[in-house]
Amino acid sequence: IHPERRARPLWRRSELVIRAGMAWRNLRQRMQKGTIAEEDPVGENYDARRARRRNAAIREELPDLSEHLKAYSSRISAMVQVARQRNLPITFITQPVMWAKDLPAEARKLLWFGWLADGRYMSVEALRAGMDRYNEELTRACQTLGVPCIDASPLSGRPELFYDDCHLNERGADELAELVSRRLPKP
Repeated sequence: IHPERRARPLWRRSELVIRAGMAWRNLRQRMQKGTIAEEDPVGENYDARRARRRNAAIREELPDLSEHLKAYSSRISAMVQVARQRNLPITFITQPVMWAKDLPAEARKLLWFGWLADGRYMSVEALRAGMDRYNEELTRACQTLGVPCIDASPLSGRPELFYDDCHLNERGADELAELVSRRLPKP
């Protein structure tokens, strides 16, 4: 059982119940009129998501991430513990992102992440600061736990490598593969 689920009632800890609930929420979301949760073959949903971000109010400041970062670190530790119990090697990789302070206008048009419950979106700078904090936490946790972590930050802020906020295009995937192949620990 995941450490953060131990305090929950038994019916809330069941993977089957959790997965069934996630499937139900996903289905309900897809059935809502006007949803853009389902992908379409020509990418109209990406256009709609990007337009939604472009037309939204922007929040400049990050929310307090301290509790979320603690939970993240706990999950990293749990993954390492499981890998060690099973005698499996484990290596982590930081998350590269397109976000950068000086991101060109054309690249900004590709963004759609960062939505908030109140309808606003996080600024590009805040998103980058948040991702940097998560990547720093991953690096710190890996150092503490004595497991390898490959830093993919040299790819961040390079719009030619991404097709949206954090998904690499073919060139980006090639560069990440090259970076990982050079730094992956040898068995």
